[in-house]
Amino acid sequence: MKFKPILLALVALTIGLVTAVSVGRKPGDTSSEQKAPATRSILVAAVDIDAGVPMDSQNVRLDSRPTKDIPTTSFHSLPELHSRFALRRLKAGQPITATNTTTSSSTALETIPSGYRMCVIHTSMTPSFQAALAPGCRVDVLVYLPQSMTVPAPITRRVVTAARVHRYDVEDQPGDNDPLVPCTVALLVKQDEVQPLLLAAENGLLRLSLVGDPTDTDKRQDDYTYQQLVASMPVHGNPPLEIHDQSRQRLAPLPEPKEQTPVQVGEERTAAMIEEAVAQAVSAAMLKAEEEYSVRTARLVAEIEAEAEAKKMHWTMDIFTPTGVTQYHWKTPASTPLVMMADTRLETISELQTTWQKIETALRDDEQDFPRK
Repeated sequence: MKFKPILLALVALTIGLVTAVSVGRKPGDTSSEQKAPATRSILVAAVDIDAGVPMDSQNVRLDSRPTKDIPTTSFHSLPELHSRFALRRLKAGQPITATNTTTSSSTALETIPSGYRMCVIHTSMTPSFQAALAPGCRVDVLVYLPQSMTVPAPITRRVVTAARVHRYDVEDQPGDNDPLVPCTVALLVKQDEVQPLLLAAENGLLRLSLVGDPTDTDKRQDDYTYQQLVASMPVHGNPPLEIHDQSRQRLAPLPEPKEQTPVQVGEERTAAMIEEAVAQAVSAAMLKAEEEYSVRTARLVAEIEAEAEAKKMHWTMDIFTPTGVTQYHWKTPASTPLVMMADTRLETISELQTTWQKIETALRDDEQDFPRK
């Protein structure tokens, strides 16, 4: 019976612990041990993936997701993605499923992603470049603009960056002396690059530059002019001829003037040059028009004055007759007189007859008075 106190003590201790725990727990409290949700590893896009890009370890990764959020057609291992291509553009972190991938690269390339447009261009390629080019490749498109009224100097400019090749067709076979082959290339181009590409295709010569890494995009302005090309080329020439016979040695030629590196013409300077040229042309045209107008005006005035002078008569004679007055005009002393006016009115004839009678009476009076004197 000596263990009885110890047994009673253990029973009391147990009852105390249970009571303490029951008093400390609040109503509604649950067990502290929560059951963790079930998860599973699936393959997701590690980076943004364009349509037609093959699935591999460079662009996908494993990620743990809750089982309830995992699509039923998701892939869980890399071997399952062998020979599969993105059917549409996939964002980073998006699960890789059988619905957004396909086993045909051509089927994937038929889908035009959002923000892109399909454009067709005409260019020329060598057979070696054709061998390296394939649907899904990335290319830069450059245009060569020859010198013209609006282009001060020949220039090259990149108009499209990292466009994806949809397909290309060979239009002709290479010739014996020309290895370039005309081709038609369909490209998936960003929406903001469509208009520059089409404008360049109508006004210049297009060439393709193959891009190895799609993420290697250079946004720097890379215009290159003919002046830059000439300035960057080293000066080549034959070495001077050395004559050991000094009696035949010619005088050393004068040093050639140093070549001046042409100043690079920027877009603003080019626009200013074009505006200045247009203003000069307009000013010259206006000046020429004013000169022609002055000459025509002076010629017209001279003709009018000559015509007025020609109308003036050199000599005029009026002859009074019993029947009227006849007026004769001579342009020159040697010319034939022209009858300009004849007056046959009765009043005028009567007045002239009266005047003529007065003149005859006066003449007779003078003749009678003359012998008397």
